[in-house]
Amino acid sequence: MGNETGKSNTVGSANTYLGYQAGRNNDVESYETFIGYQAGLNTHSGSGNTFVGAQAGFKNDLGYGNVLIGVQAGYGDTTVSACYNTFVGNWCGRDNTTGCCIHFMVKKQELKIILVMIIHILAIMPVT
Repeated sequence: MGNETGKSNTVGSANTYLGYQAGRNNDVESYETFIGYQAGLNTHSGSGNTFVGAQAGFKNDLGYGNVLIGVQAGYGDTTVSACYNTFVGNWCGRDNTTGCCIHFMVKKQELKIILVMIIHILAIMPVT
């Protein structure tokens, strides 16, 4: 839902896109959830990623199994070895390019803001 969301998807299945250009270049991946302006924009062959926030996972190309929540969280995850990472918070893990199984959390107040944002997004999504 949104302009150019999942625009290049040709083979992937069971994906959810919400926001301008979310998952735009996702072509063969499955089980992806991208919510926010340009979330997961450049993901090509990863799978099982969840990106929530403006440009979360923006440069992700081959990474898989990542959970990135916040503005530009995991922005630089670019290679297949950037897998199973959890970044929660604005700019959290922004410069990660190859790390695997890295977990960053944020201050309690920032987490509250992120959770409120997710609740509001989910409240406007249609139930199917």
